[in-house]
Amino acid sequence: MFVHKRSKKESGVYLAFKHGLYVDSSSKEELMSDIATPAQTKSRTRTKSLVVFGLVLALVLAGIWWYVKLFAEGYQSTDDAQLMGSQAVVASQALGQVRTLAVELGDRVRLGQILATLDDRTQQSQRNQSLATIEQAQANLSQAQISLGSSAQTIELQRIKLEQAQNDADRAASQFKAAVLSQEQYEHFKSALEAQKASYNIAVGQQSLASAQLRAAEAQLAGAKSQLQTVDTTMAHVVLSAPLGGVVARRWVTIGDIVGAAQPVYTVVDLDNLWVDAYFKETQMKELKVGDPVTIAVDAYPGLKLSGKVERFGVTTAAQFALIPQDNTSGNFTKLTQRVPVRIALDSGQPGLSGEPVPRLLPGLSVEVTVRTKQR
Repeated sequence: MFVHKRSKKESGVYLAFKHGLYVDSSSKEELMSDIATPAQTKSRTRTKSLVVFGLVLALVLAGIWWYVKLFAEGYQSTDDAQLMGSQAVVASQALGQVRTLAVELGDRVRLGQILATLDDRTQQSQRNQSLATIEQAQANLSQAQISLGSSAQTIELQRIKLEQAQNDADRAASQFKAAVLSQEQYEHFKSALEAQKASYNIAVGQQSLASAQLRAAEAQLAGAKSQLQTVDTTMAHVVLSAPLGGVVARRWVTIGDIVGAAQPVYTVVDLDNLWVDAYFKETQMKELKVGDPVTIAVDAYPGLKLSGKVERFGVTTAAQFALIPQDNTSGNFTKLTQRVPVRIALDSGQPGLSGEPVPRLLPGLSVEVTVRTKQR
């Protein structure tokens, strides 16, 4: 209930009228003009409130407009992002038992550093067998070379004898025509010639056989050497080295375990070369370009700000590599905003990117990225 509090002047006029005192018309109008009714006072209060509300609303709208123009426009941001780093799985390439493990979880390793070894007794036995096979193949090759050389000499000797037998047969034919030799003697020279031809042909055949044996011995030796190379490669596989420099992120086996080919033994992560993989909405992609400056906020370290630049864009949306890709052939199609991967390169020399223990930036940490797409 509204209660109007009268002023002294209003109270005097009120008492004058109440007690019937005489007041002239001019004084009465003057007194009445100075009196404000409760309705008029309420209207004035409402007007003032509306004016104040309008001013506040105008200030709020002006602030929103200023923020949009100064900060919102020209920026694209997403919290669907995380730090990434190169990682390699050190796996066995041969079946064997783990003999030694040189590093543990969290240890720093260098490129090429030996991390583990497998039992190589089986490979060593195979290598000895391959060496023996090579020695036997070399002996067979030497024998084949000697046989080939001997067959060549035999052919030359048989050729000389064949020429001699041919000359004797020709001379016997002339003498037979001159009745110097008998038919029996002439037939003897002809038989000797045919026998010598057969001996020459046998020598040629033996030379061909010796050549084949030589080729077989050479192939046997090449096969034995190839087998030795295979065994040496297998023996190299029992020594597991770091494919890159970094930190051991996980150890998958223990000493004494039997590992097979392609079974992981260690996982090594490179913490000195990190980047950010961010997934922007497809509606944001038109604003982004390679080289745009980026500000990165790390969730694990509030207040830490990293800088970088947009390096490249993905060639497909993230949904293309989903375990169960979206099927639009059915009638129950729901349109979803797709996400496009964007690679962001971090500027060098920042905290956590040069091996400092604090802050320790690790692959997989969630970050929020803000891309400056326009210059103010």
